Amino acid sequence: MGKSHSRFKVAFEDYYLSKRLAGDEQLEENLRYYEELEKEKLKVLLLGTAGVGKSTFLRQLRMIHGDADTDEELVDFVSAIHQNLMTSMKILLQQAKRLRISGKIESQRSLEMIDHYSSNSSFLTDILLTAIALLWSDPVIRNVWNLREEYAIDQGAALLLDKCQLIATPGYAPESSDILQCYIPTAGQKGYRNRLSCTQ
Repeated sequence: MGKSHSRFKVAFEDYYLSKRLAGDEQLEENLRYYEELEKEKLKVLLLGTAGVGKSTFLRQLRMIHGDADTDEELVDFVSAIHQNLMTSMKILLQQAKRLRISGKIESQRSLEMIDHYSSNSSFLTDILLTAIALLWSDPVIRNVWNLREEYAIDQGAALLLDKCQLIATPGYAPESSDILQCYIPTAGQKGYRNRLSCTQ
């Protein structure tokens, strides 16, 4: 009984050792494979102050070489575009007040709606988007835009403001140009992937 038990133990240990060695070889082969893949990746470090276009450059690279945006990412972009529209219009209204010409704006109701807007909502209502579109078509706001060198506003805002009515339509999906013109602060953003893997 003792001899058969020890033979069984030796056979079991031999079997276990052979399996472990085979597993180690497979693991080493996998590691070599992933090391080779890692060597083929091109890594780029982008440095610069806020608003100089680091994320825009990455977005352009991703549009050319990367995967298509997921539905979830497109929803995040729509939210960011809505926030860009509101931020831009608020800046324009502040400048109109500074120049003491806000009283000449035709749609005072739209002005009040945007001026008093304060919400944590990610998306704007159709009424708010229509108000922004009305204000953007007003000659006073266009004159304020033409003076943009005197204050800070995102230069791509005009392209989004021009499309405000389209953005307000149900089922709107942002095009590449909309995404590129949209300012999205990189720090703390979860919705957008800021990494792009390209092989050489």
